[in-house]
Amino acid sequence: FPMQPQYSPQMQPPMQQPYYQQPVAQPRVLGKDRPGRYEIIVDSTAVGPSLALGDVISELELGTVVEVLEVVPRYDDQRVRARIAYPPGWISLSSLAEGDDRRWARRLLDVSMAAVATPASLRSISPQGMPMQQ
Repeated sequence: FPMQPQYSPQMQPPMQQPYYQQPVAQPRVLGKDRPGRYEIIVDSTAVGPSLALGDVISELELGTVVEVLEVVPRYDDQRVRARIAYPPGWISLSSLAEGDDRRWARRLLDVSMAAVATPASLRSISPQGMPMQQ
């Protein structure tokens, strides 16, 4: 049997924080982008299977509304990435590159705020954000 390393209280194994607990150096990431409903503002926005940029499994049309479940700053790719519910995958929300203000999606008002602003428009939308038949 291979020997397991022994650790004393003085010698703790290295602990690695999950990416979502690591400190974020970009305050705009926390202030602007967070889970919620977003509208795609660039036609043919790519949906990838993973957090990192790479393969494209789908493309979203201009005006498509998506539910963002998780937002992660991805400094290797200079992007703020978001995990979306449908189609399942990851999109870029914005660029982190210095001087690059590109965005691929913008956050929509919360339902509670939208209800105050436009109550009539909510009658035809279900709690899941899907259009309801009249």
